[in-house]
Amino acid sequence: MTGQPDRARTTGVLHESFLRASAVLSALLASAVLQLGCTSVEAEPGSLEGRWTAQVDTLADTITIRTISGSEWGAARLVEELRIGAVDGPDHLMFGRVGAVATRSNGEILVLDQQANALRRFGADGSYLGTISRAGSGPGEYRGVAGLAVLADDRLVMHDFGNHRFNVYDADTTFLTTWLLNTQVAEWRPVHTHDGGSVYLYDRVLLGDATERTGVLVRLDEQGVPGDTTIIRLVDRETPSLQLRSATQSIGMAIPFHPTADWSVTDAGDLVTFDGARYAIDIHRRDGTVLRLSRAALPVPVTAGERAAEEARITARFRQFSPTWSWDGEPIPDTKPPIDWLHTAQDGAIWVRVAQPGTPLPDSARVKGARSFIREPIVFDVFESDGRYRGQVHAPDGFQLAPHPILGADKVWAVIQDENGVNFVVRFGIARG
Repeated sequence: MTGQPDRARTTGVLHESFLRASAVLSALLASAVLQLGCTSVEAEPGSLEGRWTAQVDTLADTITIRTISGSEWGAARLVEELRIGAVDGPDHLMFGRVGAVATRSNGEILVLDQQANALRRFGADGSYLGTISRAGSGPGEYRGVAGLAVLADDRLVMHDFGNHRFNVYDADTTFLTTWLLNTQVAEWRPVHTHDGGSVYLYDRVLLGDATERTGVLVRLDEQGVPGDTTIIRLVDRETPSLQLRSATQSIGMAIPFHPTADWSVTDAGDLVTFDGARYAIDIHRRDGTVLRLSRAALPVPVTAGERAAEEARITARFRQFSPTWSWDGEPIPDTKPPIDWLHTAQDGAIWVRVAQPGTPLPDSARVKGARSFIREPIVFDVFESDGRYRGQVHAPDGFQLAPHPILGADKVWAVIQDENGVNFVVRFGIARG
């Protein structure tokens, strides 16, 4: 556990107009949570230990808070509290492919098994409570679920993409109503909620004279009526890929370790984006300002072993279709992107996955069709929505980022996959220090 920083003097000039525009920074200065200018660094740059020390810069409407050293938590880890699932047992405990997880205020856990096309309920103690509705196209039924959300009143909202609608169920899982959708895009991630009791619909639309579609978030009210639309503006990062085309088939694979860009949204309605080419997380606030979070971090190299493992994986895949295929695209980069995944938590915190040194899998553990032949620890940097750096959270082996975990203030619900590929849904506590 690390202490809060003392009040520090600033080394730069903060303009009054900027302070008026930034309620967040004003609050930080008033409470002395932020140490500006790094005038008394007590830890090595990038270290988690010691007082949290950050530097603030402003440019137009963008406020950049760059963590230099220290943190509020230090290092934390996820500790298993409850596991649901079985290698061999009743059907409701044998998960084929978990597509979504959601939780209710009473601790109830909802698990969507896409392979069985079934939404199962479990109590806070892991006891099986039954299955919600069934597969189909009738009222309350579902076909191809793309995401789940639980609202503040414990209503369940299901993105029933196969039937082009949202299904809404009450706290007892009784079907209430349907919201029809005019979209052809499945979000394939948790349905994002707004603290006013509404949800967001992800879509891709043509803006103005554009020829390519742009991602947008459409806010639906409590009755499912579309309202405000937020444009998702990401850094234009097209991940290089390798392609194999013939008269009868076409396959492609992304080249590993090239930076990406992605987004999430907070319950307060702030869009959060990241640029994987550098450590930059942007919170696009509703007042028009941008809060940019950054952190001093050393580059993580791609080792020769990691490079060889991924080249072998991709080559084996392409040679299934063309036995003489050889690498004909961009090389694998020398370093990993500093961040490559982002999600917002129930308490408004922002979790990003940070690059770590990896280990090539032995030949005996390399499964055909695997997404990677590298075992890389999953470690998150966690920030408050006002820019404060909580620290790092280390996840256990087998922790899955898809479906997106449920991130709480002191709990995390996620899918764990064992060495045999069996899926379990696990509730973790966050152990600090």
